[in-house]
Amino acid sequence: MKQSEKLEIMKKFIILLSCLMLVGCAVTPPEPKMEAEPYIAKFDYTPDTQAAPNSSGVTFTVSNGSYKTNSKDMLWFTYPQFAGLENGIKSDLGDILIAKGFSVRGPFGSYDLIPYSDKKNIDMLLVPQIELNIKIKDQKSEVENIWAAPPVDILTGNVEVSGKVTVELREIATLVLMWAKSVPFEEFKFSYRVRNCPFYNEKHRIVFDLKPIIMTDVAKGVESQYPEIMAAIASLIDAEEMNILKKQCQEVRKDKTSNQGMQPAK
Repeated sequence: MKQSEKLEIMKKFIILLSCLMLVGCAVTPPEPKMEAEPYIAKFDYTPDTQAAPNSSGVTFTVSNGSYKTNSKDMLWFTYPQFAGLENGIKSDLGDILIAKGFSVRGPFGSYDLIPYSDKKNIDMLLVPQIELNIKIKDQKSEVENIWAAPPVDILTGNVEVSGKVTVELREIATLVLMWAKSVPFEEFKFSYRVRNCPFYNEKHRIVFDLKPIIMTDVAKGVESQYPEIMAAIASLIDAEEMNILKKQCQEVRKDKTSNQGMQPAK
């Protein structure tokens, strides 16, 4: 076989092989991109002391938590990083009360779902309230590559977080506030640096939602302080004081429910 014929056969073989590779690339679906699962903070506290069960003579139930924020656009408690907060704080406050020798009934789905038979034997409703103030400051963007089309921005800034946990005790039948204590979070700060998507507005160059990105660091900061906050709340709940409040609750209930049954005061 002549050299020219060999070269021609080799050329046809290379062309055929290239075509097969192109077809294979066209029909092979791309591997799915695995999204990283969001960080979910763990809110857990174990009391360090244990009194005799039901030795303090006061009965509580713990309500669902309520949440506050510094901005209607910063609804931090709706993000998956805080998915464990509701059950965590409700359970831990119940554990604190039991460790102090109090009786705890429930949990109940809501105040309206507390049966009359239970409500008659509960002295106080414990209501936890968590407030976080999140401020995004010093926000700047710069073009990562001036030759890219469209350009990609690098977004930087600082975040400041402060807040507090408040515990309210309310007489169970009338919901009259009997006692409230607040324990502040120690303010914490962190910085962020993220690559923006290539679509931007010419004035601000920022179009994506930054909040889901920073919420992991916010949740980690709250998570780290949570045991200390709960320990401080535990130290504020005193058996002698709670028995005094129980007597005051009985007077409130007597005065305000004589003509209302067990319904909350309007």
